[in-house]
Amino acid sequence: MIGIFTQTYENTTSSKSSYIAASYIKFIEMSGAQVVPIYSFAETSQIINMLGKINGVLFPGNYTLNSRW
Repeated sequence: MIGIFTQTYENTTSSKSSYIAASYIKFIEMSGAQVVPIYSFAETSQIINMLGKINGVLFPGNYTLNSRW
């Protein structure tokens, strides 16, 4: 199981609006792994808890001034 950290939408008023590009999902699935979203708006404790249950994480490249990670 591989987690993919979601990217937040720019220019949105919702704090819980994010996405994963389909190409990242297909890339991971082609290797035989299952994809689990790691929501960028989740609490840090929830993310840390999830990291103990998966085999790896893909952090998509994205420049943002407000990134937590």
